[in-house]
Amino acid sequence: MKMKKLKQLQYLKKDENRTSRAGAENLPSKFGAPNLKVLIMCHNHITGQVPGSVCKLKNIKIFDLAYNFLEGELTNCFRMPNLYFLQLSHSRFSGEFPLRLPGIRSLTFLDLAFNNFHPRNFHGALPVWIGDMESLRYLQLSHNFSYGDIPLNITNIDSLQYLNNLAGNNISGSIPWPL
Repeated sequence: MKMKKLKQLQYLKKDENRTSRAGAENLPSKFGAPNLKVLIMCHNHITGQVPGSVCKLKNIKIFDLAYNFLEGELTNCFRMPNLYFLQLSHSRFSGEFPLRLPGIRSLTFLDLAFNNFHPRNFHGALPVWIGDMESLRYLQLSHNFSYGDIPLNITNIDSLQYLNNLAGNNISGSIPWPL
């Protein structure tokens, strides 16, 4: 897929194509759509890593690459100040997840379930920065993290309406009140 000169493109939805594993494709290395606001490419069997050019989409609001075969680390991604929907579940992302999601104050939906993130950056089953996500309403982090307590500051998220199960994690300790 070539996307070098789509400077006016604001909405891209290419989902549920389910190309065969043999015909799977990578994301373009040069994502030339600087005005893109919506990127939905879930259920496509996309392989490889998320290119740095995708991570630099400053205007993006909805970012959905779930149910693909994407892999690698995401440590240099998510300097997207307008992002409010982030879905990267059911992929093969690994390594350390960023200690925080810098500049993303408007995030309302976060789904990172069923990946292979390394727990080294976490102080428990959930990253501590989750409690700083003031606008978060939906949180799904199952089947990712190795061990630990649910951080107390998760109770700081007044807007949280849906904390999906934390299955597939070895959570210990008590559940913070008023969860």
